[in-house]
This record gives sequence, structure tokens and C-alpha cells, in this order.
Amino acid sequence: FTWEDGHFEWDFSDFDKRFGPYLDGSAFEDGVPVNIFSLPISPNAAHPTGGRTPDMEQLDSEMLEAAVKALVDHWDEKGWSLDGAFSYVADELGPAHYPFIKEACRVIREASDGRIHTSVAFYLHFQREGPGHVREFSDYVTMWDIAANVLSPEAYEMLKERQEKGDFIGFYQGSEPFVGSEALDGDGLALTTWPWIAWRHGLDTLFLYNMAEWTYFRLDRTIRDWGDKIRDIWTNPLNQSWQTNSQGVLIYPGYSIGYRGVIPSIRMKQIRRGMQDYEYFWLLDQAGKGSLADAICERIIPESFWQPEGWDYRKNTTWERDPREWHRARTEMAEAILQAQ
Repeated sequence: FTWEDGHFEWDFSDFDKRFGPYLDGSAFEDGVPVNIFSLPISPNAAHPTGGRTPDMEQLDSEMLEAAVKALVDHWDEKGWSLDGAFSYVADELGPAHYPFIKEACRVIREASDGRIHTSVAFYLHFQREGPGHVREFSDYVTMWDIAANVLSPEAYEMLKERQEKGDFIGFYQGSEPFVGSEALDGDGLALTTWPWIAWRHGLDTLFLYNMAEWTYFRLDRTIRDWGDKIRDIWTNPLNQSWQTNSQGVLIYPGYSIGYRGVIPSIRMKQIRRGMQDYEYFWLLDQAGKGSLADAICERIIPESFWQPEGWDYRKNTTWERDPREWHRARTEMAEAILQAQ
């Protein structure tokens, strides 16, 4: 893109070639396009502001507005839907950056006539003042991404009110006992819990920040000096500076084993299974058996996000740990769906 003398020009040719088939549905056998999409426009990334400022204190509102309008016009020309489109505005920033976040959200919402969702990931500061954050950002954020380990019942109830007004609410990783772990060390049910938890609490989105976190730029200097072989994700899963193995890795690079392409992980299959279970819940609900879907989900996932009063956090989570019970639940749902046809 170019920005000169208040005039914005955006060349979408490469973007259209790469992502157009997903947005118009031609990439899929059923012809149905993706229903949620991260737009190539964000003050938190390399564009449209031309580069992320270290302190995120300056925002070129005029440029951002022009970029948003150009994007909306292009989407309309192509016939692509903006219903599930969002701009990822900020990632786990603190109070010092709140004016920047609010201004960016305001510009994006106004320039798109409210058609683009504004997404912000909230973490530690939300834990301390969740309800206050919901009130403070209710006029700016329309896609709420909350770390699973900081979502309180009070904040959740307020977010449900925002959801009734059209906002999307969802969670991202927080590990046990709040949600299943996305790291390599999780058990075979870990990521399967995510879609079940989404149904349990009536959520709209699940957010995993990455699925190919193969780089090691976050590790300290000592680990970086070990060399490329040890830093290969296949041989050294510690890809973060904290003690987490293969966080943000659902697929693996095939080039390491002589394969051109990517290799899906067991975790990828876990979350796919959970999504298929979510479809079972939906089918039951459509068949007028929503109460059965809810009862089965609550039986397997009695609690998540927050735990009962007095719960010992050194124990495992409250959800069902026996995979045989999960299988029985799926069978029960499948039989009920067939009976309803």
C-alpha cells in the first residue's frame, strides 16, 4: 500500500490470489467460505500504520481510517462477507496503552460503519479488574478474547450482556484447571475440552494465538546459542522462555523429515474431535433436544474457567478424565440425533 498526501492506495492482487478462495468458498468442496477471518489491518501489526511503535502511543488515525474504508470497499466489490471479520487491535497490553487501543477501535468501528469487529486479548490486568474492563471497553471492543485463567464469574455475566448486543466473546489458552492445556504435555482430552467448554458457556470463539510456533526468538540467549539442530521443534520442544513444551504448535514442519508440507499433531486431531462433538450439540439443539445436549455437556464438563469454592488447585480439573465416558457421551448424542430424524 501507499499513503501519500492523505491518499491511500492498497494493492490487493497478491492478497486476493492467496486468500480469495477461502473468502469466496472456492477453496472448499461445499463452496462455503470461512465464517471468521482476521483482516490484514491492525495498528498492532506492520500495517496499516507502517510499523508497530515500541510504546504504541502514536496512532495515525487518518491513515487507519483511510485503510479501513479501502478494505471495506474491496470486500464489497469482491462480494466477501464481513460478518465474522475482525481486526486484532491489541495483545495483552496494560493501562498505559488503553487510550491507544480505544482510539484504534473507535476509528475501525466508525470507518467500517460497525461492520468490522475489534478484537483485543485481555490477560493479567483483566484478572484484577475484569468487570471494570468490560465497562471501560464496552464502547470499543466487540470481540472479547479473555485468557481462560483470568475470567471471573462476575466478568462472564457482564460479557454475556455484551454478547446479547452483538459482541463475540471467547477465550484463549490458560491451561488446567481452567481449560485443557494446549502444550505438548497435555493429556489426550486436553484440546477436546475447548469446544465443549464453548458450548457449556455459550461462547462464540476459541482463540489459539499460533499453530506453527516453530521459531525460538523468545528464548533467552543461552538457549539460542545451542544451535539450529537443538532449536528444531522436532528435537527440542521447549520453544518458549517459560517452561512450556511446543506451545502454539498444532502442526509440524514436514521439511525436517523429508516431507513437503505440514504434519498434523495429535492436538490438532483433539480439537477437531471436540469441534465435531460441538456439532452434535448443535444438531441436538436443532432437533429440539437442547436440554439433552446441555445435560450431557454439563455431565462431562461440570466446571471450567473458575472452580467451586474451596477447590484445591493442586488437583486436576473437575471435568471427566476417563475417555470412555466421553465416548459414551458421544454415542448417546449420536443415537439421540438418529432417533430425531
